[in-house]
Amino acid sequence: MNKKLLSLISVLFLISVLAVSCSSKDKTGSDSSTSKGLAHYAGTWILKETTTGSGGGTMVIAEDGSVNLKELNLNSTNVTDRGNETYSIVFTNTDGTVTLILKFTSDTTGSYDAPEPDGTPHSGTLTKQ
Repeated sequence: MNKKLLSLISVLFLISVLAVSCSSKDKTGSDSSTSKGLAHYAGTWILKETTTGSGGGTMVIAEDGSVNLKELNLNSTNVTDRGNETYSIVFTNTDGTVTLILKFTSDTTGSYDAPEPDGTPHSGTLTKQ
């Protein structure tokens, strides 16, 4: 009887140890979907449009994460972090609303998409000045 009880306890202990070790998640690695925050990219950026081959401009990202499009004199603090170093910035003026989507591939480069309200696509590259 004691031998069966000891054997049963040993089996239950082994099952519980295996269940815990098989279900534990590795929480020591970094989460690739977590972004650094737009303020990490503070500075002056050159936008070069690749859709039409011409156009672009200068964008300034402030330390507080706000964004200024110099040539259009547009400012925005309406920034959404989409994860994976992708950010959506909404600019509003009397002509309407434009959304600029930034995707950073490094601390000094990236790409952007800025479709017009009528659907005309605008996209290009970002280079930190």
